[in-house]
Amino acid sequence: MEKNRVISALVLIPILISFIHFTPAVLFLLLIEVVGLIALSEYHRIVLPNATKNDKIFGYVLNFLLIGAVYCSEYTHASWDIFQVTLAAFFLVVFYHITVTQGKEYSQLMDSFSRVLLGVVYCAVLPSFIVLIRLNKSVEFIYLLLISIWAVDTFAYQAGRSFGKIKLLPKISPKKTWAGSAGGFLGAILVICVGKYIYFSEFSYLQAITLGILVSFTAQVGDLFESLLKRAGGIKDSGNLIPGHGGLLDRIDSLLFAAPIYYYFITNLNL
Repeated sequence: MEKNRVISALVLIPILISFIHFTPAVLFLLLIEVVGLIALSEYHRIVLPNATKNDKIFGYVLNFLLIGAVYCSEYTHASWDIFQVTLAAFFLVVFYHITVTQGKEYSQLMDSFSRVLLGVVYCAVLPSFIVLIRLNKSVEFIYLLLISIWAVDTFAYQAGRSFGKIKLLPKISPKKTWAGSAGGFLGAILVICVGKYIYFSEFSYLQAITLGILVSFTAQVGDLFESLLKRAGGIKDSGNLIPGHGGLLDRIDSLLFAAPIYYYFITNLNL
C-alpha cells in the first residue's frame, strides 16, 4: 500500500507541476474539467448509484459547461461571475427535473433534484475556484494552497497517531481525533508563515496565520464531508483511480472546500 502511494505521488506530482507552471491557462482549464468530470463520476457512485443514464449525462454536460463558463467569464472579462453562472445552473437543474423526469414520484423527484444539485456545487462550482486562482493570481498562490493542504493532512495524521486520544466525530470518521485536528491547523499555519517569509512578503504574519486557520478549517470540513458521503453510501473509498490513495475525491476533498475561502481571502486583500 505504502509503495503504491509513493509511486502514485512520483508519477502525478510532475504532471501536476507541468500543468500549473508550464501550460497556458486553457490547458489548466482542461485539467480542471477532467478533474471535475472524474469527481462527478465518483460522486454518482456514492450518492446516485441508481441514477438513470440521462441523469448522469445531464450532470456531466452541466458540470463541463459550468466550469467552462466560469473560465470564459474571467478570461473575457464578461459581466457575469461565478454566482450568476451557479444561479443559471440551478435553474437548469430545476428545468431538467420538471420536464425530463416526469413519471417519478414526488419524493423521488425531490431526492434526485437535491442530489444532482449538490453534485453540481461539489464537482463544478468548487473546482471552478481553482480556475479563478490560476487566472487572477500567480501560480505561486496555487502552490501555496496545495502545500498547505498537504501540511494539514500530514500534520493531522502525525499528531493524531502520536497524541490522539479523544475522537473528533467518530460516527463520521472514527480515526480522526482532536489532536489530529489541532495538528492540521498547526501545519497550515506553519506552511503559510514560511511562504510569507520566503516569497509572499505582501502578507503580514497576522494575515498568514488567519489564512492558515481558514485553510485548515475548511480543508478538514471538506474531508469530513466526503467521509459523511461515503458513510451514507456504505463505501470505504470514492474509487480506485489512484493506487494506494483510492479515488480522486479521496485526494481532493479538502482542496475543494479550501479553494473558495482561500481565493476570496487573497482577492479581498489584493494579494
